[in-house]
Amino acid sequence: FGTEVLAICPMRVWEGDYGEPMRTPMFWVPYENIRPYISRSFIMTSNYNNALTYTADDFFQLNMYEGDIIKTVNMMNQTLAQQFPDSAKLRNAQDSIERQLRDFESRLWLQRDTAKTVTEAKSKQEPKANARNTATRSSANTSASKSASGSNAKAATPKAPKASASPSRSVRRR
Repeated sequence: FGTEVLAICPMRVWEGDYGEPMRTPMFWVPYENIRPYISRSFIMTSNYNNALTYTADDFFQLNMYEGDIIKTVNMMNQTLAQQFPDSAKLRNAQDSIERQLRDFESRLWLQRDTAKTVTEAKSKQEPKANARNTATRSSANTSASKSASGSNAKAATPKAPKASASPSRSVRRR
């Protein structure tokens, strides 16, 4: 699962009538048309390290940018701003598309069961007694204390744990 940049659009930003920032797309450039040029221009990607290790092409291919979804493929060939003129509805539409993409990615890959992973890690660290053997021992201790108080009962001893889970006799020869 990955993202692919199809086109780049410079945005014109200015102050609107009431002081809020207004943004409009200027024009769209197909990414493959500018890729040979931006693959040769190096950029700084960190405020702490000024080494020019990434190209502008790497910046887009490695999804190191933050952007907003402005246009999607639809039958009316309209941008999201044309479909949703209200800024709150536009933000909800953008969030909905991003949520759909995240949900698709999370369903695409099989996630490990975290409870099972924790249990496996604990069992590797300290060997536990079998739950059946533990229950047998506790019931044997209880019955032994009861039989000591009774007159004709004999003391029960816990059974030894089996070495393997395989049957002791062959089932086929019966």
